[in-house]
Amino acid sequence: MMTPNTSTLHRLAAPWMALLVACFALGMLSPATAAAQDKVEIGVRAILASPEAGAADPELADLQATLVKAFEGYGTFKELSDEKAALALQKTQKFALPDGTAFEVAFKGTTGDLLKLGLSVGDKFKSDVRVSRGSTFFQAGLPYNKGILIIAITAR
Repeated sequence: MMTPNTSTLHRLAAPWMALLVACFALGMLSPATAAAQDKVEIGVRAILASPEAGAADPELADLQATLVKAFEGYGTFKELSDEKAALALQKTQKFALPDGTAFEVAFKGTTGDLLKLGLSVGDKFKSDVRVSRGSTFFQAGLPYNKGILIIAITAR
């Protein structure tokens, strides 16, 4: 009976070891990638925009320039609420707006690098949007307290 020498065993085992290491590495990466695609962090900020001139709300410093540019004709922006929630795939989160209207966000999955979200403002508005992770976008127009209610939605 012939006994293979050590160099023969190494040569025969090397491709199998490489395959085993590759499978292990892929197995370690796949759950993290899948988990990132199966969850989204949502931030919902309710903002009152009034036509009167006024001081800037320090809570809105990160959005002030964008709000002034996007909502020309409004001089005062005041943050009324700021809520956050983590959403799993195919789950919906309700947020209460200051006027009592329910605002719902549903996480509907991903398309490439974009998140698919379903938005609903009571029975007044319903839409699906695709947004980049980390972006902030606005839904606005509901009359509120001598101004309009702006909903700033951030998806991470």
